[in-house]
Amino acid sequence: MSFDYTVSKVVDAPVSRVWDAWTTPEGNAGIFRARPETVTVDAKPGGRFAATMTDPEGNEIPMTGTYLEVVPNERLVSAMDIPSGQTPPMVMELEEAGAGRTKVTFTQECGTAQERDFSKEGSEVLLEWLADHLTKA
Repeated sequence: MSFDYTVSKVVDAPVSRVWDAWTTPEGNAGIFRARPETVTVDAKPGGRFAATMTDPEGNEIPMTGTYLEVVPNERLVSAMDIPSGQTPPMVMELEEAGAGRTKVTFTQECGTAQERDFSKEGSEVLLEWLADHLTKA
């Protein structure tokens, strides 16, 4: 049985700006509400990323992972490090949505319903944080 999800959001920014938000340290710091000095980004296949994210309650959460596939301004596939290895790959796809807007879609296949629900909720939060970051940047 497959436990996958897809979530999307149209944001008020062109594809290139959304791409830069995901693939630069400055952008990652804004999206993940991370302290800038904790963010590293090497957006290439096999490249690593790291940040210390701050959740809405103010808790700091270290996050690291690997980029698996990078197609500039189109597709970014990554996996986060977890104690047992890595999460299933998360796919982000970008599409022009007209009038300088971009449709951002996250897709992920998870191993369990619980993992799917947790990951989907996290992806929905990231889409909101992305939209918020882009309006402030």
